[in-house]
Order: sequence, then C-alpha cells, then structure tokens
Amino acid sequence: MEGMMKADIVTLKTLAEEVRGRETPALMRKQLKALENFGRVRLSKNFFMRDFLYSEVSAVHGILNIPDNPALAIAAGKGLCEKLLEPLRATFGHIAVRSAFRSTVVNAYCNENKLGCSKNEHNFHRHIWDHKRVGDDCMGATACIIVPWFIPRYEAGTSWQVLVRKFGRWQGKAAARR
Repeated sequence: MEGMMKADIVTLKTLAEEVRGRETPALMRKQLKALENFGRVRLSKNFFMRDFLYSEVSAVHGILNIPDNPALAIAAGKGLCEKLLEPLRATFGHIAVRSAFRSTVVNAYCNENKLGCSKNEHNFHRHIWDHKRVGDDCMGATACIIVPWFIPRYEAGTSWQVLVRKFGRWQGKAAARR
C-alpha cells in the first residue's frame, strides 16, 4: 500500500478503541498521525483515500468514520477509482465526491436513526468498503458523486440519461483504442 505502512494499518484498526474513554494528548496525536497517513493513501492518479472519508453524520455526531479493515477498504477504493471515477473524470472533468465510504458504526447509526442507510449487511461491498458481501465474498465500493460539467445541462432540462449515453460512447471509443 503506497503511502501507508503495515504498522499504520494496525494502528488505525486498533486506535479508535484504545482512545475511547481515555483521551490523552499522546494517544490523540498517535491517532491523528495514523488517520493522516491513511488519508494520504493514493487510490489512483487523482484520488486519495481522504477524498472518500468525510461524512456529515460522522462529523455532527462525533463518530469516527474509519474502516475495520483498512487494507480491504484501500483495495476496494482503488478498484472504484481506477475502473469508474478516473474514466468519468477523463470524460467530464472534475468529479466531486458527495458520499462514499461508511464505517459499520456510521452506517448502523444512520440505519437505526432512519437517516437513509440500509442495514450493514446490505451495504457490505457498497458504502461499507471494508467488508465483503455476505454469501459470495464479493468486494466492492460505492460513491455518490456530482459531475459539475452536467449541472447547467440538467438545470436547463437535459435528462440524466444524456450523461450516461455520453459516457457510454466515450467508453466504447476508449475500448476501441486499446
């Protein structure tokens, strides 16, 4: 994993539990450093893990949005970025990430409080990148994005299907060039 050592992953996985209830400046600095290193992991040419960790629910309710399995979250995030987000960016320019990774704790909180999230088991391999789908061990990642290129077109009444067709044509041309 570029930009993150194995020790950082172990630290990230255990630190949240260590700190809870006994916040000391030393533990908080250690936690912050591990989170900084995790956020700096490059998932693709234009995307870093940091781009996918922000959560309004996490920020408002003070729930850490960090993965149980950082290595799996990184692998899933790389797949999402390399196979979908980079090609979208190449076609439409800047892509804004609206919502992406959710920890099991954040997702469960949203589900229990009817904030628009499905149960954790349903979101494994979707918004919960660091857990494989139950039953077939499928890994994946979801991100809700904004394509700024399309906003004025949408506001002028253009259907979202135009965006899909344009991207599909680009994908066909890219495949033909390979």
